[in-house]
Amino acid sequence: MRIVGPTISVNRSVASWEASVHRDGGRDVLKYSVPAKYADALTRNLDPALAGLIVPAIDAGEDLYLDGPVSTELLAQVQTEAVALLSIVRGAERSIRVDATDRSGRGNCDGGTITGFSAGIDSFNVLLDYYFGVARPEHRVSHLLFNNVGSHGRHGDSLFRERATRIKAVADELQLPLVLVDSNLDRFYTSSFVATHTIRNATVPFSCSKGSAATTMQQVFMSRERRSRGQNRWVMLIRFYCHY
Repeated sequence: MRIVGPTISVNRSVASWEASVHRDGGRDVLKYSVPAKYADALTRNLDPALAGLIVPAIDAGEDLYLDGPVSTELLAQVQTEAVALLSIVRGAERSIRVDATDRSGRGNCDGGTITGFSAGIDSFNVLLDYYFGVARPEHRVSHLLFNNVGSHGRHGDSLFRERATRIKAVADELQLPLVLVDSNLDRFYTSSFVATHTIRNATVPFSCSKGSAATTMQQVFMSRERRSRGQNRWVMLIRFYCHY
């Protein structure tokens, strides 16, 4: 599997990030899109493809080559840890090779703090601490994120838009901008969303955090908190870059 790109295009309402996916003599396109006013947030790297297509490559037993910029740190983590772990989890017959032609992807991630939002109890629990509560300024939520990487079904574009409309009403009530990230990542997977939801969702911050994954991951704030019920809660707030 060979990934080439990315290219970024902007029309009146939508900004798109695309990478060409070449395999078995055929060509497909991996896409992520955001509202046009967030165009500057789209990464100039192939990191979303590296994170998102590692599972399909392992399932197919295909080596993964990226012909475009990726971050050194993400590539190293995939090569040394992710491939080995995912190969075991996926029951792969062999370990695949992952490499890239350009490891110079760099950038800036200093425009705000975004967290995933589905209007469920967990979402409000995060906001209780990092929006309504007393949080350090750099950790206070400034944007909400709702994405489509397969959780709305194989042909769930209309359901994604329907849910986004309802969630936007809540975001408006909270007076927080809602960033919608749409993707066709699901078409590259043969396994269920439930079995792969963690890595699918992880690709979204890479797509909308302009610059390298190294910068992005350095800006990730993770807090482990013990609740009264004795369970641990992990909160992830992602710093991202955007002009609007």
